[in-house]
Amino acid sequence: MKLTGDVRRLVLVTMNIRRHIITVLVVVSLIATAYGCRTRPICILHGVPHTFSAAEVAGLWMGFSPIHTDLYRLELQSDSKGILTQAYTSMTNQQTLRFEISRWDIATNNVLTCSFTPHDLHEPVIMTCEVKGDRLEALLRNGEDGWKENIVFWRERDLDEKLRVIRQ
Repeated sequence: MKLTGDVRRLVLVTMNIRRHIITVLVVVSLIATAYGCRTRPICILHGVPHTFSAAEVAGLWMGFSPIHTDLYRLELQSDSKGILTQAYTSMTNQQTLRFEISRWDIATNNVLTCSFTPHDLHEPVIMTCEVKGDRLEALLRNGEDGWKENIVFWRERDLDEKLRVIRQ
């Protein structure tokens, strides 16, 4: 079967269009893979967020409750243990409570989880924090149906520096 000139040109144009479509699909696939496409509608425009390591999160943090006047100091040790200290102020007295963190770890979605060793029913059981780089946005809980406390933690050294600047 012999193709006429018009049919031959149509076949060549169709093959060119297919080749361009395949090239574009390959390029889009490579870009999506390179940028870590996730479940977003326009995923090639959003890079993968930084995943914080345990070493980046370990250290001293100072926390404040947006509702109460309590202050917190969070010490995340490199051995995945730590201490949460609460400076509790009530109408009648002030006291400091220390809670032992039996284990902490950070997941790939930048959620830090601290598990506590409670000694009575009123102590915290778990704290989950969204790691935002310079701060931790935490929810301290006493079990599923127990009390809950929102805390925002800032690096202790950063707060010290900011206080030094303000005092000048």
